[in-house]
Amino acid sequence: LPTSSTPQQTMKFHHPLHLHMASLVTTSNDNSVKPSTHRSFQFVEYGTTIPPHDSVIISCDGRIDGVTMELTHWNGNETPEQFYADTSTEMALNFCHDNLLNEDFSKDLIVANNHFDTDGVLSVFACLQPEWIQSNEDYHQLLMDGAAAGDFGEWSSDSGVKLDAILEGICQEQNSDEARAYDVCLKELPNILHNILHEGGAMYENYWKTTLDHARAS
Repeated sequence: LPTSSTPQQTMKFHHPLHLHMASLVTTSNDNSVKPSTHRSFQFVEYGTTIPPHDSVIISCDGRIDGVTMELTHWNGNETPEQFYADTSTEMALNFCHDNLLNEDFSKDLIVANNHFDTDGVLSVFACLQPEWIQSNEDYHQLLMDGAAAGDFGEWSSDSGVKLDAILEGICQEQNSDEARAYDVCLKELPNILHNILHEGGAMYENYWKTTLDHARAS
């Protein structure tokens, strides 16, 4: 997969973005993800253009021709300065934190990516579920640690390394079908996060134990 240092071509955007103040609706602080019928994910093959839509389109992590806004650290990105950070996940968290949403973002919204990795999954999830993100701040550090572990290969924290290993393991189980892996991970993610934070990831130990044991022994 391309890295953030991979040269990227100039992208063509669907339509310009003008940010307006609008509040996100928060939900009760629980583990469940409330369905957001006006938000959906679309996997776009790397190097292709997303088909035209009337909806606002955010690209998370990857760069995709034809989107409205980027949240990515890839080379040549046009991520809005107020959201920019080291990982796309942190950018997505900033996007939710600021409560700066164009009125279009509360209507039909497509979140897109063109490759599978932990930073991509976590940033996509945040943009699809801003209410959950706002209501579950205890998970923010775990999300950022998981993204850093995946993107930079660093030991951000035990929990972050576990999160990265779990998501990558799920992708491998889908025979590296990236679109299918996104579908599985996005549905399972709230349970994964809760189990890591409150039980050390015991339910998913088969995904991360070998990775952690090997790293600790080296």
